[in-house]
Amino acid sequence: MKLISDTLKEIQHLPIEHFRVFNKRGALVFVQEGTVDTIQLYPHEFRRLRNKIIVHNHPSHSEDFDCGLSDVDKRLVDVYKAQKIISICSCGKIDLYQGGSK
Repeated sequence: MKLISDTLKEIQHLPIEHFRVFNKRGALVFVQEGTVDTIQLYPHEFRRLRNKIIVHNHPSHSEDFDCGLSDVDKRLVDVYKAQKIISICSCGKIDLYQGGSK
C-alpha cells in the first residue's frame, strides 16, 4: 500500500496536475491526470470522494504562482464530503484543508 507521503513526493515535480484519492485505510482508490493547470472530474466521479483523502499537486510555472489550495479544491471537501485534501507545489509547499462541517 502506497503511503500518502510517498505519493506527495512522487507527484511533486510532475509537469501536469495529478489527483489521487485514498480511502480511510490508506488504499489508493482513484487516480486522475489533468493538464498543466486543471483536473477534469466528471459527475459520476464526485461520488467517489465521500469520506476519502484527496492528494493533488500544483505544478508551478512562474515565480508568482500561488500554489496553495484553491477555493475549488476546498469545495471538493465541503460539497462532496471528502475527509480532507492535501496539495503539494513543485516548490515543496504542502497545504491541507479538512473543511468546516461533516
